[in-house]
Amino acid sequence: MTQYILYVRPTGPLAQDLSAFWESCNAHERLHNEAVTVYPPHVTLTSLFKKILKKSEYIAFLEAALKEVPAQKDARITPLTFKSTRPDLHAMYFQNEFLRQIAELFGQKIGLPKDRLKATVEKPEYHLTLGNNFNSEVGGELRQLEAKIDFTKEYGVSLCLYKSKEEDGKRKLTLQHEIKL
Repeated sequence: MTQYILYVRPTGPLAQDLSAFWESCNAHERLHNEAVTVYPPHVTLTSLFKKILKKSEYIAFLEAALKEVPAQKDARITPLTFKSTRPDLHAMYFQNEFLRQIAELFGQKIGLPKDRLKATVEKPEYHLTLGNNFNSEVGGELRQLEAKIDFTKEYGVSLCLYKSKEEDGKRKLTLQHEIKL
């Protein structure tokens, strides 16, 4: 079954640090985890949703939502604060009203139920996952690698629409459209 998902992805020097972290985790089998073996560095704005419309229609709705939301000077994902909500999840958390409004408008335009949006009016918090569903015994090793990421580096963000498909029992993501903010 083909599905889509909307992400925000960091660009620039921070994205390079995150990619190096992903590569380091993937180079050590003990550090493999769902966040870095399946997904690129990202912030999830919507849950997966079934492909009902044509790809071009999803893109048009995303671009329309972006035009309807008043522009902000800073669409970056700041401030980033680290917190671990469970032993096998490491993530940086932040809030961003601009991204929340884009996700909400896009969801409305495609008929996505509100519970499928990652940030709703009640809880407008997002996270950039660094480790998920990993063996908690490697938490210290992940923290050492995380310490090499400089979250103060300059960066931008892109809205990214991905197609998600199961192939041979594994999830495969393919970038369908990117809008640099």
